[in-house]
Amino acid sequence: LFAEIWSEALLSADLSAEERCAWEQKFERWVKEIHGGRVLEMPLTAVRQGWDYPPLVAAMQGNFDQRGAWEGEAPTFADDLAQVRIRILKARGRYQEAIHLAEAEGQILTYLQLLVETGKSEQAVSEARQLLQNPDEVLFLAKTLLERGETDLSFDLAAYGLTLGEAYS
Repeated sequence: LFAEIWSEALLSADLSAEERCAWEQKFERWVKEIHGGRVLEMPLTAVRQGWDYPPLVAAMQGNFDQRGAWEGEAPTFADDLAQVRIRILKARGRYQEAIHLAEAEGQILTYLQLLVETGKSEQAVSEARQLLQNPDEVLFLAKTLLERGETDLSFDLAAYGLTLGEAYS
């Protein structure tokens, strides 16, 4: 949580190149000097990449491959950093970029939820049938649809969810 808060603060601020460099140097020092400093690698990465990291920019535009928003192998905190970025994009009204980023980063439930939030409920249900295999995730999305007044789609998806998993006797 600590790393997420720092990352969100750094990515939410409009930092100049000089400010980003100064923060990067601070985090590099803290990662080395503080006991348990590795937890700060996520905000260090966030300040290094900012919003202009080429693989991230491409992913937010819908141009990505299996690596998502990363040049090489994604770090262990990649999912958490993606969630931070998606929250910021949503807060800024940049839903299409958030949708692309969620999809690029394999955050399927978030991706489907964003589709519902942007009025693409039928697409979300169609893709949920292809992508979701966990009844709990299907239930979560069905509840999201119901909360948005999409009763028929919600019930349709819930019925699909009942076909997943083991049969109860």
